[in-house]
Amino acid sequence: MPFVIRRAGHVVLRLREPGVARDFLEQVLGMQTSSQEGDWFFFLTAHPVSNHHMIAVRGGAGSRLPEPDRQIGMISIAYEMTDQGALQRLAAEVAERGATYGVTVTQPITEDDDGTATFACDDADGNRLEFYSDLDGSAEPRAAHAGKTGIRRTSHLNLRCADVERSQRFYQDVLHLFPVPRSAGGRIYLSGDLVSRRPVLGLEQARNTDVPVPTPREMYGLEHFSLEVASFGQLCEAFAELKRSGVPVHHTMDHGVTNSVYFVDPDGNQIEVYHDVPRAEYRNAENPFGNFGPIEDRLSAHAYA
Repeated sequence: MPFVIRRAGHVVLRLREPGVARDFLEQVLGMQTSSQEGDWFFFLTAHPVSNHHMIAVRGGAGSRLPEPDRQIGMISIAYEMTDQGALQRLAAEVAERGATYGVTVTQPITEDDDGTATFACDDADGNRLEFYSDLDGSAEPRAAHAGKTGIRRTSHLNLRCADVERSQRFYQDVLHLFPVPRSAGGRIYLSGDLVSRRPVLGLEQARNTDVPVPTPREMYGLEHFSLEVASFGQLCEAFAELKRSGVPVHHTMDHGVTNSVYFVDPDGNQIEVYHDVPRAEYRNAENPFGNFGPIEDRLSAHAYA
């Protein structure tokens, strides 16, 4: 069955002080730690029932810090808020308490041309988080699955590209994404869901290509970003599409709560496509998170059966 990228999942950031970042995400943004690997790898979410993690922060050495205003690669990770009131309250919390955690406001609440209000801040390493809500009141009413500060879901990853047309072709051809009308910042926004049409990626052209480029796992900042499909069958089809398109698969993994396929886009950003494993199929119900080995054989057997 054809696969559909139905939503953005999580971003993994490599940081100098992941414990401080975790405290900010918990104490100011109202997230909760859903799992932990070792001493310095934390998975957090605003609502663990609908999304077991929305961001992960980990320690590790890096060759450089993020420069979101000039680098090729991640500009920001965007989160959708329930409503304008929630956005205003979160912005006030960050403005009042963020400095304790090395967080700075980089964009106060601004009304954009596309009918949204956006707020942005940088963490202590320079990674940018954006939060937005609709201005026309068309967003869903606040629901039980929203976090206590009103963070509804991961929205999209904003990327600066060396060649935006090349990147757009890649994501459209390989992941079946399509452009959706949003005008903020001159970016091209891509979605995978014809019903919701929510963006999962925002792409913009780099004005200067003589700038740092992504080197995941060797730099501070974005390690990878994830996109969700609905089932293992769809993950198998996505895996087969990567093979058909000649895109090298970096690795595959059974994470307990997810099955995942990793690959690299034309600029070197690492992307994970995954599906959520049904709870009844968890290997370890009491501690479902983990790394249980590659799944390439299972993906190949299913895809080409």
